[in-house]
Amino acid sequence: MAGRMIGDLMPELTSYEAGNVYAINEVCGVYGSESDIWKRPFRYVSQNATAQSLVGRNHTLAPGELTLGNNGIVFLDEILEFPSHVVDSLREPMENREIKLIKDSKSYIYPADFLLVGAGNPCRCGFYIDDSKKCKCTPLNRRKYLSKLSGPFLDRIDLFAELRTPQKKALEEMASPINRSIMAESQVQYKDIVERAWKMQEERFGFTGEKHVFNSTVKTIDTDLFRASKETLNYASELAEKSRYTGRGFSKLIRVGRTIADMEGSEDLNISHINEAAIFKTREFS
Repeated sequence: MAGRMIGDLMPELTSYEAGNVYAINEVCGVYGSESDIWKRPFRYVSQNATAQSLVGRNHTLAPGELTLGNNGIVFLDEILEFPSHVVDSLREPMENREIKLIKDSKSYIYPADFLLVGAGNPCRCGFYIDDSKKCKCTPLNRRKYLSKLSGPFLDRIDLFAELRTPQKKALEEMASPINRSIMAESQVQYKDIVERAWKMQEERFGFTGEKHVFNSTVKTIDTDLFRASKETLNYASELAEKSRYTGRGFSKLIRVGRTIADMEGSEDLNISHINEAAIFKTREFS
């Protein structure tokens, strides 16, 4: 549900992006209704998926789920139940935002510029952070379960969030007509915030109406373009050193901080944005 809500908050496809998505779907024989033509793709992937079904098949040059999710969302449900090699097959596409398939000694490039969202339990039984039920897993079993996601893969994730089981009162509020109305109004407000952030990044990177460039996708961090002062950068580097971030982790700290600043409508990237980005970078159950 959270994954689909993210899709609802994202702006509609541009004409260029919609044409790109349509072309991919046509190659794959996937057709939707006319009302879906401007919606960003949402690809739900279960733990039964293979590496080939994600990245594509070389012998038939068939695009996989990552290409079908181009310009949209790829959602991995129960990500800790996936085989480790399948999850690790995402690393290169997440970095390069494209898929390279090889057939008869020739290389074929497929787009794979997607937003990855994964959901999973903190342990095998699922009750480690549940207040109402006791976890049956040992510390060793929990570590073994969580270690199925490799360090290099986790280093490519921008945001980590913990969702707890809603209690009775929260469930009742979810079902009330008044609360549904409030949630609908909130969604409109959040969508406006996202659109404002996109607009700021369009202006920052010179959007031409075709392919979007974001804080997360620009190849290098230009501190002048990101409007990060020397004080902010020094603070971010000290925080990254104390937290033992990799170079990629430090880069993501700056990029997420800049996006938080965009959502607030702030021209400058400051220390408070870096601190908030560090919270999202923290993994409680590693």
